[in-house]
Amino acid sequence: YVDSKRFAENVELIPTAVGDPLLGEVRPPSAVNQVVLTAMAAQRLGVQPGDTVRLNISRQLNKVNQRGQIHVQVQAILPAAAFGRAAAFVTLPLLVALEDFRDGFQVPLLNAAQGETPRTRQHFARARIYASEIDQVEALASFLTSQRIETSSRLAEIKSVQQIDRVLTIIFNVIAWAAVLGCAASMIGGLMANIDRKRKDLALLRLFGYGRQAMLGYVVMQATTLTAVGFGLGCLLYGMGSVLFDRLLGVALSAGRFVCRLEPMHFAFALGAALLVSLCVSLSGGILVTKIEPAESLRDV
Repeated sequence: YVDSKRFAENVELIPTAVGDPLLGEVRPPSAVNQVVLTAMAAQRLGVQPGDTVRLNISRQLNKVNQRGQIHVQVQAILPAAAFGRAAAFVTLPLLVALEDFRDGFQVPLLNAAQGETPRTRQHFARARIYASEIDQVEALASFLTSQRIETSSRLAEIKSVQQIDRVLTIIFNVIAWAAVLGCAASMIGGLMANIDRKRKDLALLRLFGYGRQAMLGYVVMQATTLTAVGFGLGCLLYGMGSVLFDRLLGVALSAGRFVCRLEPMHFAFALGAALLVSLCVSLSGGILVTKIEPAESLRDV
């Protein structure tokens, strides 16, 4: 409650702590009188971070209706994309105190002096369990089911996403390999045309005493340098595109999430593959350069 006009009923209370994946970069509550509200709950209450709300809970003890309450501070508001329902993320001690109150125990935190002395809770009815990777959710759910632990997961949605991911991966691989073959063909055609255009100049270099190995090294160095420069420009364009994609397509994601991202190993692999293709193409062209005779430069003298 905030006042008689601003209140929210049946709000979910979810225990949380440091490292909770649902909170992402939002700092979890560190005291029993602090909460993190979801966007829907905050909208219903009309509160902002730093505001104070009253948390009410009711029970019936010895046929007498009782109500406990505690004032808590809104530490942060979770984005709607992270959790779509009206809920409040609280510390475990606060949740245990609320459950003790409903079970008829004394709860000094809620100023409830009536009831039995509370005992230490060692078992809980529900728990949130996270798999380290999305591909392990099915195995984890199967394991819990085999232990006669009832689970609720989104396996159907996960499998649908995985199927889409596999299809997109196949499409991406086809496009990538087509691009690699097209790049290699383009490099071969461009290198051959460049060699044919500069055939007289290359023959003149042979006449000046440059050996076959030096000519081969010249072609390889030229091709690898152009590949490195092109790769750098491609990385620059990727950087600008990834920022644009994250801003336009990542509006529905929680903080810390991304739409487009490449790890350093991906850049290293791409650079190695580009240089390998360039090396193979330049070697094939370099072999043709080594066959140019110095006498060809004298024919137009």
